[in-house]
Amino acid sequence: HDGGYYLVMEYVDGADLARHLDGPLAEPLALHVLHELTLGLAYLHAARDPNGLPLGIVHRDVGPANVLVSTSGDVKLGDFGIAKATALADLTQAGARKGRYAYMAPEQLAGEPITGAADQFGVGITLVELVAGARPFAGETPWALRDAIRAGASLDTMPADLAAIAARALAFDARDRYPSIDDLRCALAAAQRHRAPATALDLGDRVRARLAATPAAG
Repeated sequence: HDGGYYLVMEYVDGADLARHLDGPLAEPLALHVLHELTLGLAYLHAARDPNGLPLGIVHRDVGPANVLVSTSGDVKLGDFGIAKATALADLTQAGARKGRYAYMAPEQLAGEPITGAADQFGVGITLVELVAGARPFAGETPWALRDAIRAGASLDTMPADLAAIAARALAFDARDRYPSIDDLRCALAAAQRHRAPATALDLGDRVRARLAATPAAG
C-alpha cells in the first residue's frame, strides 16, 4: 500500500489446538479434526505448478500448535513459514533442522532430505496426543528423541484400530508409513465410521466452551 508491502492473513475466530484443545478429546471429535487436517495436507502435497508438475511441498511443522480450530467448527492448517517446495532449488543450509522437535520425523531430526511422509509423522503424534492425552515420545535432545522413536511407541492405552493407524504413521523408516497422506486420511475415515459421528457443529461447540472457560489474556 502506497509503495509498501504488507501481509494480509485470515483471522480465525477460535484458537490453536495446542492451547485450547489439548487432549484427550472424545474419539469422534479427535478423528474429525484429524480427518480435516489430513484433507488439507493432501491438497498441499498434491499442489502442482502452472505446467502441471508436482511442487512436492512439505509442511514440515505439523502439530497442534499449527492447527487452528474456529468457533464455527473450521479446521485450518497454519504457519507455513518453514514449508518447503522440495521440487525447487534447496537453499536451506545442509543439515538444518526447522520446526518443533517433538513432532519431527526421525529423518527430519537427523537433517536428512524429507518427503510428505514427514508430515504423516506429525499427524501421528497429534493423533496419539489427542486420543491418549500425551505425546508418545520424549527426549531432551533431537538425538535422544530419535532414539526413542527408533525404540517404538507404547500405544496400549489407545483403541486397537487407532493404535494401528498411529503405529504406521509413526514408523521410524519413512517407507513403512502410508503411501501418501491421503491413504492416512482414508484410514482415519474408516475408523470414523465405527464411531458416533462428530461434525463441525460439535467442534464449534467445543471451541466456544473452551474459550468461555479460559480467562482472557491480560
